[in-house]
Amino acid sequence: MSESYADPVLLRETTTARLYRVSKAGKYFIIKTAKDSSGMSLAMLKREYEMSVSLNHYHIPFFFTYEPSSPVGPGIVMEYIDGRNLNEFLNENPSLDSRRRAFSQILDVVAYIHKNGIIHNDLKPENILISRINNDVKLLDFGLSDNDAHYLAHTLGCTPTYASPELLNQGDIDARSDIYSLGRIMQRIFGTKRYASVSNRCIATDRNNRYNNVDQLKTHWLKRQKTPGRILLATTIIAILSLTFYLGRQLTSSTKQQLTESYNALRDSLSAANHQTRLYKSQIDSIKHAQDQENAAIQRRTAMRDSICNAFDTALKHIYDKAVPIVKNERFSDFAHNKALETFYNPMWELQKQYNFSRQHDAEMTSHITSHTNLVGNEYYTKMTDLIDSMPKVSDITDENEKYHYLQLLKHNRPYTPYHQ
Repeated sequence: MSESYADPVLLRETTTARLYRVSKAGKYFIIKTAKDSSGMSLAMLKREYEMSVSLNHYHIPFFFTYEPSSPVGPGIVMEYIDGRNLNEFLNENPSLDSRRRAFSQILDVVAYIHKNGIIHNDLKPENILISRINNDVKLLDFGLSDNDAHYLAHTLGCTPTYASPELLNQGDIDARSDIYSLGRIMQRIFGTKRYASVSNRCIATDRNNRYNNVDQLKTHWLKRQKTPGRILLATTIIAILSLTFYLGRQLTSSTKQQLTESYNALRDSLSAANHQTRLYKSQIDSIKHAQDQENAAIQRRTAMRDSICNAFDTALKHIYDKAVPIVKNERFSDFAHNKALETFYNPMWELQKQYNFSRQHDAEMTSHITSHTNLVGNEYYTKMTDLIDSMPKVSDITDENEKYHYLQLLKHNRPYTPYHQ
């Protein structure tokens, strides 16, 4: 229930929203609220929840539920991540490998949302969180996102520095708009010179000259990482050798000796470049191996989490199916509510406690399981509540003697007994 969220602390404020850290049952959560209470702001907040709750990706914080009356107002309850934004991460002067890893994760999560029909529309360093544990990327703020079913033209409040020309001009938008933003982010991470051919293509004014999708962008970026610098060096050596051959027959022995020494120096440089290339390839292979191991570990954790969540679903369905005929047998909603408390609500809450506070799992796994049990529990809670609300009420009985009979039963906490029995 929303009343159990406590100790709200304002962490961040954007042009459209506020993010608060709250605590519940000894854990931290984030509640994202609209900056004002206008109908448009609340509609966009609810729309963000409805679009984001179906997303399931390691680099997107988990969306638990939408609370219409939290301690800080209507808001989205989200997973809390201890981290800093991309700008703050870069200010720590991370290594080139750390920058590459972060950008690779950014590409992966943006490719994922695109494949789910969602365009982010506000990709920028402030919306990219880097966790303090493992330096993993978490993509934030889907408040301005579009998908095939929802399009808010002329209401977008994107950030101009990272926004595509068509977004600023409120024209037609597709995935290439986010690719423009990725090009700007790429320049922020690596500078404008490193991978210039890739980033410049991303930020082409004409979107038809950009990459068509994130996978194509990532493929070209990885190729640029693996292109050895020795090609240019070898070309230079060939040109010098050709010139040496042409002039060699006309130069003095002293000049020939100088050219020979220059040739030997260039040859040594080429050998050193070859050695560096082999070392670099070995580093790339090591990084790829580590990423493969990390992906395998994530898959194992996901399978374990899904198995636990499926077991909870099965157990809760059994409780619900068993309670429904008992609740219906009470006939009046006043009696049904009491019986539902005994046969469904209390057993459901006990089941949630059993799954949410297991010491067998780490904090992240427990957080995912808790969000799932809360979501499914809310669905069954609503179904049971709707069932009870559909039943007649004692207060609606017109026969005063009959009404008195049932009120006495309720007063003494007795189960439903027919009046004429």
